[in-house]
Amino acid sequence: MAKYIVPQSNSDDIGDGGNTGMTDINSATFSAPANVKGLTASRGDLVCATSDGTGLARLAVGPNGHALVADSSSATGLAYANVDSLIDVGIFGGGGGGSTSLPTTTKGDLVVHNGGSNTRLPVGTDGSVLVARATSSAGVGWARNVRYIHASAPEHQSTKSTSYTTVDTLIYPGDATSTISRIHMTLYVENDAVMDARVVRHDTGEVLATKTGIDNENEQVHTFSSLSDVPSTTTNLRVQIRRDSSSKNKRVYYVACNLEITAV
Repeated sequence: MAKYIVPQSNSDDIGDGGNTGMTDINSATFSAPANVKGLTASRGDLVCATSDGTGLARLAVGPNGHALVADSSSATGLAYANVDSLIDVGIFGGGGGGSTSLPTTTKGDLVVHNGGSNTRLPVGTDGSVLVARATSSAGVGWARNVRYIHASAPEHQSTKSTSYTTVDTLIYPGDATSTISRIHMTLYVENDAVMDARVVRHDTGEVLATKTGIDNENEQVHTFSSLSDVPSTTTNLRVQIRRDSSSKNKRVYYVACNLEITAV
């Protein structure tokens, strides 16, 4: 049978060395020390040392949901506080005695420190990601979650045809979490020529984007931002160009194409 040292009935204080015989824990009886008796009155009450460190006092149990916190103004040095009011210690206000309300106003807002206090960072647009940004007062900011699929011809592809000619192909790994937001294409023409360019789906022939009236004689990036029929699954895309039939019979050139893909 296990034996434990327990305070005996003639001992006023737990830990009193007056009588510490070995007693069967199953048959031992425990009595509150004399200097604790009568201090507690309700379930959950605590016995705390008083401010001078020599006496004891009752700390009544707090309301449901309240937390026990240090409180130097209390005789026991402790008090119960509403968890919501703990914001006032400066967690959100920046330093002691901060605001008792969050600076956020909209779903998804973040609380960030600007070097002097905590402030609100408004939620970003759908699909954007949080990045470090030293130029921002908050040190962070939202950025477009962008990746690119690049294609370029081994040498500049050209045509004089007034019918669309395929000059390059790309594989777009479409899925439900991303989409093509823009297409960037590098094109140029010979003197006095005008060209049109487009991107079409290989599987259906549907046109994703078209740009007409291109007449720059030096390489220039053209952005296609008005898109339609963007695939949601992996799809082969064709880059096609043609000479405008109303322009001189000169060559028009394709150099490269980039799909700009953003998260949704």
